[in-house]
Amino acid sequence: MIGRCRILLAALMLVAAGAPAPGEMVAVDADAYPAGTDMSDLFPHVTLHALGSAAGLDGRVYARQASDPALASTGSNVFGHTVEGTDAHGRPRNETWILPHVMLGVQFHEPADYVAIDVISDDDLDLAALDVYDSAGNLLASPTTPGLPYGEVGRFEVSWSSFEISYMVLAGIGGSAVHIDNLEANVIPEPATCLLLALAAMPLLRKHGPRNVR
Repeated sequence: MIGRCRILLAALMLVAAGAPAPGEMVAVDADAYPAGTDMSDLFPHVTLHALGSAAGLDGRVYARQASDPALASTGSNVFGHTVEGTDAHGRPRNETWILPHVMLGVQFHEPADYVAIDVISDDDLDLAALDVYDSAGNLLASPTTPGLPYGEVGRFEVSWSSFEISYMVLAGIGGSAVHIDNLEANVIPEPATCLLLALAAMPLLRKHGPRNVR
Protein backbone atom coordinates (compact mmCIF):
# COMPACT_ATOMS: atom_id res chain seq x y z
CA MET A 1 0.00 0.00 0.00
CA ILE A 2 2.83 2.41 0.89
CA GLY A 3 4.43 1.79 -2.49
CA ARG A 4 1.19 2.53 -4.31
CA CYS A 5 0.64 5.72 -2.31
CA ARG A 6 4.13 6.90 -3.16
CA ILE A 7 3.46 6.32 -6.86
CA LEU A 8 0.21 8.30 -6.67
CA LEU A 9 1.86 11.09 -4.67
CA ALA A 10 4.62 11.34 -7.27
CA ALA A 11 2.02 11.60 -10.05
CA LEU A 12 0.17 14.37 -8.22
CA MET A 13 3.43 16.26 -7.60
CA LEU A 14 4.25 16.12 -11.30
CA VAL A 15 0.84 17.60 -12.11
CA ALA A 16 1.27 20.33 -9.51
CA ALA A 17 4.72 21.15 -10.85
CA GLY A 18 3.36 21.68 -14.34
CA ALA A 19 4.53 18.45 -15.93
CA PRO A 20 3.90 18.18 -19.68
CA ALA A 21 0.24 17.41 -20.41
CA PRO A 22 -1.08 15.53 -23.41
CA GLY A 23 -3.45 18.37 -24.24
CA GLU A 24 -7.21 18.66 -24.55
CA MET A 25 -8.88 19.21 -27.93
CA VAL A 26 -11.58 21.86 -27.72
CA ALA A 27 -14.09 23.03 -30.32
CA VAL A 28 -15.69 26.47 -30.60
CA ASP A 29 -18.57 26.65 -33.05
CA ALA A 30 -21.53 29.01 -33.47
CA ASP A 31 -24.02 26.30 -34.44
CA ALA A 32 -24.66 25.30 -30.83
CA TYR A 33 -26.32 28.68 -30.12
CA PRO A 34 -29.26 30.68 -31.49
CA ALA A 35 -28.38 33.51 -33.86
CA GLY A 36 -27.62 36.66 -31.88
CA THR A 37 -26.08 34.86 -28.90
CA ASP A 38 -23.03 36.59 -27.40
CA MET A 39 -20.41 33.81 -27.48
CA SER A 40 -17.46 35.88 -26.25
CA ASP A 41 -17.18 34.23 -22.82
CA LEU A 42 -19.14 31.00 -23.21
CA PHE A 43 -16.18 28.64 -23.56
CA PRO A 44 -13.97 27.45 -20.68
CA HIS A 45 -10.70 27.58 -22.64
CA VAL A 46 -11.23 30.53 -25.00
CA THR A 47 -12.33 34.17 -25.02
CA LEU A 48 -13.43 35.69 -28.35
CA HIS A 49 -12.98 39.36 -29.34
CA ALA A 50 -14.13 41.53 -32.24
CA LEU A 51 -11.25 43.93 -32.95
CA GLY A 52 -10.96 46.85 -35.35
CA SER A 53 -11.91 50.39 -36.26
CA ALA A 54 -15.44 49.92 -37.65
CA ALA A 55 -18.20 52.11 -36.22
CA GLY A 56 -20.64 50.24 -34.03
CA LEU A 57 -18.20 47.49 -33.03
CA ASP A 58 -18.71 46.58 -29.35
CA GLY A 59 -15.81 44.13 -29.09
CA ARG A 60 -18.02 41.08 -28.61
CA VAL A 61 -18.47 38.03 -30.87
CA TYR A 62 -21.95 36.73 -31.69
CA ALA A 63 -23.50 33.79 -33.45
CA ARG A 64 -24.85 34.97 -36.82
CA GLN A 65 -26.82 32.96 -39.34
CA ALA A 66 -25.01 33.09 -42.66
CA SER A 67 -27.07 34.85 -45.33
CA ASP A 68 -26.19 31.99 -47.69
CA PRO A 69 -25.72 28.41 -46.34
CA ALA A 70 -22.69 28.11 -48.62
CA LEU A 71 -20.94 30.72 -46.44
CA ALA A 72 -20.81 28.48 -43.34
CA SER A 73 -18.43 25.54 -43.16
CA THR A 74 -20.48 23.74 -40.48
CA GLY A 75 -24.23 24.08 -39.96
CA SER A 76 -25.68 27.50 -40.75
CA ASN A 77 -24.16 29.87 -38.16
CA VAL A 78 -20.81 31.69 -38.29
CA PHE A 79 -18.87 34.03 -35.99
CA GLY A 80 -20.17 37.59 -36.20
CA HIS A 81 -20.16 41.04 -34.58
CA THR A 82 -22.24 44.24 -34.27
CA VAL A 83 -21.29 46.37 -37.31
CA GLU A 84 -24.50 47.45 -39.04
CA GLY A 85 -25.38 47.82 -42.69
CA THR A 86 -24.90 45.69 -45.79
CA ASP A 87 -22.02 45.19 -48.18
CA ALA A 88 -21.91 45.62 -51.95
CA HIS A 89 -23.62 42.23 -52.35
CA GLY A 90 -26.48 43.15 -50.01
CA ARG A 91 -25.27 40.81 -47.26
CA PRO A 92 -25.14 41.92 -43.60
CA ARG A 93 -21.75 43.28 -42.61
CA ASN A 94 -22.11 41.74 -39.16
CA GLU A 95 -21.28 38.28 -40.51
CA THR A 96 -18.03 39.17 -42.31
CA TRP A 97 -14.50 40.07 -41.21
CA ILE A 98 -12.12 42.39 -43.05
CA LEU A 99 -8.79 43.98 -42.05
CA PRO A 100 -8.50 46.58 -40.49
CA HIS A 101 -12.18 47.30 -39.89
CA VAL A 102 -13.11 44.14 -37.98
CA MET A 103 -10.93 41.16 -37.03
CA LEU A 104 -11.57 38.06 -34.94
CA GLY A 105 -9.32 37.79 -31.89
CA VAL A 106 -9.01 34.52 -29.97
CA GLN A 107 -7.42 34.45 -26.50
CA PHE A 108 -6.54 31.00 -25.10
CA HIS A 109 -6.78 30.67 -21.32
CA GLU A 110 -4.20 27.88 -21.44
CA PRO A 111 -1.54 27.73 -24.19
CA ALA A 112 -2.18 25.58 -27.26
CA ASP A 113 0.13 23.64 -29.53
CA TYR A 114 -2.38 23.30 -32.37
CA VAL A 115 -5.06 25.62 -33.73
CA ALA A 116 -7.37 25.33 -36.73
CA ILE A 117 -10.12 27.57 -38.07
CA ASP A 118 -12.16 27.97 -41.28
CA VAL A 119 -12.57 31.01 -43.51
CA ILE A 120 -15.18 31.06 -46.27
CA SER A 121 -14.98 33.35 -49.29
CA ASP A 122 -18.06 35.47 -50.09
CA ASP A 123 -16.61 36.76 -53.37
CA ASP A 124 -14.22 35.64 -56.09
CA LEU A 125 -10.57 35.27 -55.06
CA ASP A 126 -10.98 36.43 -51.45
CA LEU A 127 -7.84 36.30 -49.29
CA ALA A 128 -7.45 35.86 -45.52
CA ALA A 129 -4.56 35.88 -43.03
CA LEU A 130 -4.11 34.33 -39.59
CA ASP A 131 -1.55 35.73 -37.12
CA VAL A 132 -0.60 33.47 -34.19
CA TYR A 133 1.24 34.80 -31.10
CA ASP A 134 2.80 33.51 -27.89
CA SER A 135 2.12 35.01 -24.44
CA ALA A 136 4.89 37.61 -24.89
CA GLY A 137 3.36 38.90 -28.13
CA ASN A 138 5.91 37.26 -30.40
CA LEU A 139 4.53 36.30 -33.82
CA LEU A 140 4.81 32.52 -34.22
CA ALA A 141 3.13 32.05 -37.60
CA SER A 142 1.29 34.12 -40.20
CA PRO A 143 -0.22 31.91 -42.91
CA THR A 144 -2.45 33.29 -45.68
CA THR A 145 -4.92 31.63 -48.02
CA PRO A 146 -4.71 31.65 -51.79
CA GLY A 147 -7.50 33.46 -53.60
CA LEU A 148 -10.69 31.53 -52.79
CA PRO A 149 -13.74 31.36 -55.08
CA TYR A 150 -17.22 32.03 -53.73
CA GLY A 151 -18.22 29.58 -50.99
CA GLU A 152 -14.79 27.94 -50.88
CA VAL A 153 -13.56 26.96 -47.41
CA GLY A 154 -9.95 27.70 -46.49
CA ARG A 155 -8.81 25.71 -43.45
CA PHE A 156 -6.02 27.32 -41.43
CA GLU A 157 -4.00 24.85 -39.35
CA VAL A 158 -0.98 25.76 -37.22
CA SER A 159 0.94 23.13 -35.23
CA TRP A 160 3.68 24.17 -32.80
CA SER A 161 6.36 22.05 -31.15
CA SER A 162 5.22 23.00 -27.63
CA PHE A 163 2.30 24.66 -25.88
CA GLU A 164 3.10 28.29 -26.73
CA ILE A 165 0.13 29.57 -28.76
CA SER A 166 -1.72 32.13 -26.61
CA TYR A 167 -3.49 34.46 -29.02
CA MET A 168 -4.48 34.70 -32.67
CA VAL A 169 -6.08 37.25 -34.99
CA LEU A 170 -7.90 36.44 -38.25
CA ALA A 171 -9.54 38.50 -41.02
CA GLY A 172 -9.85 38.96 -44.74
CA ILE A 173 -6.99 40.94 -46.28
CA GLY A 174 -6.45 43.02 -49.41
CA GLY A 175 -10.00 44.35 -49.31
CA SER A 176 -11.52 40.85 -48.92
CA ALA A 177 -14.39 40.22 -46.50
CA VAL A 178 -14.64 36.61 -45.32
CA HIS A 179 -16.83 34.51 -43.09
CA ILE A 180 -15.24 32.64 -40.16
CA ASP A 181 -16.38 29.35 -38.65
CA ASN A 182 -15.34 26.20 -36.77
CA LEU A 183 -12.43 26.88 -34.38
CA GLU A 184 -10.49 23.96 -32.88
CA ALA A 185 -7.46 23.95 -30.58
CA ASN A 186 -5.39 21.52 -28.54
CA VAL A 187 -4.73 23.21 -25.18
CA ILE A 188 -3.08 22.30 -21.89
CA PRO A 189 -5.87 21.03 -19.59
CA GLU A 190 -6.79 23.29 -16.68
CA PRO A 191 -5.24 22.31 -13.30
CA ALA A 192 -8.53 20.87 -12.08
CA THR A 193 -8.71 18.68 -15.17
CA CYS A 194 -5.16 17.48 -14.58
CA LEU A 195 -6.05 16.58 -10.99
CA LEU A 196 -9.06 14.59 -12.18
CA LEU A 197 -6.84 12.73 -14.62
CA ALA A 198 -4.45 11.86 -11.79
CA LEU A 199 -7.31 10.70 -9.57
CA ALA A 200 -8.69 8.64 -12.45
CA ALA A 201 -5.39 6.75 -12.47
CA MET A 202 -5.95 5.46 -8.91
CA PRO A 203 -7.84 2.30 -9.97
CA LEU A 204 -4.95 1.43 -12.30
CA LEU A 205 -2.50 1.87 -9.45
CA ARG A 206 -4.60 -0.44 -7.27
CA LYS A 207 -4.76 -3.02 -10.03
CA HIS A 208 -1.16 -2.98 -11.19
CA GLY A 209 0.78 -1.70 -8.16
CA PRO A 210 2.94 -3.85 -5.84
CA ARG A 211 0.95 -6.43 -3.90
CA ASN A 212 3.42 -7.43 -1.18
CA VAL A 213 4.69 -4.13 0.12
CA ARG A 214 4.58 -3.85 3.93
